[in-house]
Amino acid sequence: KVDTEMRKEESVQDSKDAIAEYNDNDWYLAYVSINDIVDYRDFIEWYQKLSDDKELEWGELWCAVHTEDADGYCVEPNIGFCPYPSGMSMNWDREKYPYLSLLDNADAYNEAEVTDADIMQTHFTSMLSYMQDHDDILSMMGQSTDYQEDYQNMIDYVKKNGLKIHGFAISTKKKTLLELYKEDVVSYIQTTPQN
Repeated sequence: KVDTEMRKEESVQDSKDAIAEYNDNDWYLAYVSINDIVDYRDFIEWYQKLSDDKELEWGELWCAVHTEDADGYCVEPNIGFCPYPSGMSMNWDREKYPYLSLLDNADAYNEAEVTDADIMQTHFTSMLSYMQDHDDILSMMGQSTDYQEDYQNMIDYVKKNGLKIHGFAISTKKKTLLELYKEDVVSYIQTTPQN
């Protein structure tokens, strides 16, 4: 355990050192791990306060959703959603896939509220259901129909346990990345430059 903690500290320090060398004006895609798995509502309240303090854009946020299989292992660590409404109009079965789009509202100018955990949970499970039901989407993602059961397990987990967040991704500059490391919530930041 001591060796694991030491390696984690070294890894975090390596990440901080690398970020310190970045160009001040370039944009970086950051994958941010958080220390604890948290309810979406708690996460988004923290992020909203953080975005006010650090001037982060909502459209730059992607939430990594935590789901577990029957043995307690994370099903798919790289699955999530952007809580900010975007995209274009399309037609779909709104009863079967409610809030598939966060622009799904009778009033086209009235977007879904990003802090509404129930809407975001419905949005996420509708996206999983839609992917699960459409082989062509699975094919575009390089997955076979064997993944359909995994999607159902993720849907079942979220419906039973609520929407849980284990990390997030944002596009930001060096200054914000260094500020993020000062947050107790943040465990580790992995970055890639954006072109």
